[in-house]
Amino acid sequence: MKYKWKEKQLKNKLDIAKQNQDYVVRNNYKNMIGLMNGKLDLSDISIPKVKSKETYNTRYNRYHANIHYLRDEIIEFLASIFIIEENEDNLFEDIPYKNWDLTDKELLDLCYEILETLNDKDLLEVYKEIIDPHNHYLNIMNYDDFLSTHSREINGLTFYDKNEDKSYISIHRHYNIEDVKALVHEVMHAYFYKLYEDDPFKVNYFGELEGRFGNRLAGNYMLKHNMKHYGNELRIAELYDILNESYLLYLNNVLFNTQEKSTFRLKKATKVLRKNTGYPDTTIGGKDLPYICSINCLVAATEILDYLVCLEAQVKHYKPEYQLDVIKDVRSNDNPNYVNNLMPHEFDFFGDDVKALRRYKKDCERYIRYKN
Repeated sequence: MKYKWKEKQLKNKLDIAKQNQDYVVRNNYKNMIGLMNGKLDLSDISIPKVKSKETYNTRYNRYHANIHYLRDEIIEFLASIFIIEENEDNLFEDIPYKNWDLTDKELLDLCYEILETLNDKDLLEVYKEIIDPHNHYLNIMNYDDFLSTHSREINGLTFYDKNEDKSYISIHRHYNIEDVKALVHEVMHAYFYKLYEDDPFKVNYFGELEGRFGNRLAGNYMLKHNMKHYGNELRIAELYDILNESYLLYLNNVLFNTQEKSTFRLKKATKVLRKNTGYPDTTIGGKDLPYICSINCLVAATEILDYLVCLEAQVKHYKPEYQLDVIKDVRSNDNPNYVNNLMPHEFDFFGDDVKALRRYKKDCERYIRYKN
C-alpha cells in the first residue's frame, strides 16, 4: 500500500486558501504540491547556506535577526555547552547510520508502538487519522527522489491547515533509524498543532520542543526493546548535533566580537578560540565561513534549549507520559517572559553546569567504546 498525498485534493484546498486570502495556508499547499513534483521552495523553511562572497552585513543580519528576544546570559550559556566535548573534531563528525530496510507498513506499526507508550488516546487518534490511506494526509517518499539536491537535509515536514485543524505529513525515507525518528517527530508536531495553534508571525521558543521530545521517545523505545544499536545511533547523533549547534553559536559570537571595520579578523578570532576553548590546534580560515555563518542565533539557541528541556524532563520523570506533561506545560508557556525569567528557576541545567547532559554524554561514550 502506498501512502501519498492526493494532488487534486491539495489543489482544491489551495484554491480555497487563495479565495480566503489566507497567505500561510496557501503557502503550505503550494509547498506540498511543489514537494510532490520535486519543486519544493525551501526559502520559508530553512536558513540558506552562506555563499563565500556574501557581505559581512548579510552574515551579521542573518545571525542576529530576532536575537533581542533572548537575554544575553541565555545565549552565552547555550553557546558554552559544547565545551563538555574535549575533542573539537568530534563536534563536526557525522554519525553513520546502519541500514534498516523497514517496509512502510512496518514503519507505521513501529511508530504506533512508540506513541502508545505515552498513554494518550487523543495522540493516538491523531496518528490513526494521519496514517489512514483514505485520508491522504501522509506522504511517504524516498529522500533521493526530490530532496537530495537541497543544501539542508529534511527528513520530514508537517503542514498544518488551521481552518480545517488538520495536518499533512511528509516522510522522506533513508531506510535507517532516521525514518522512525522523522515520523514520530512529525506526528508530535501534528498533535501539538491541535493543542496549541501557533501564530506563524510569532517568535516560538519551543517550536521544536515536541519534535525533540519525539526524537528522544523513539531512541528510548529502541534501547528498551532489543533495538539498542538503533537507539544508541539516534541519541549519539542528536547529542553531537546539539553540541555542534552550541559551538557554531560560540564561533559566530567570537567572529563578530573580534571584527574590525565590518571585516572578520580570522587570526584574532583563532587566538581567542585557542585561549578560551582548550582546542590548541583550532583555526578559522576563510573557507570555514560559509559553514559557520549559515545559522541564525535565535533558531540555533532555541533548538539547544528544546533539547535540554527534553533531557531534563527525562531525568526528573521516568515514565514517558509524565515527561509529556512537562513538555505540554512548557509549550503552553511559550513566551519571552517565561524563557527569560522563569526558565532558570524551573530547570536545573542553567545552574548545575549541565550535569544531566554530561552524564548523558558519558553514557554515549561508553557505547562508542564498546562498539569499537
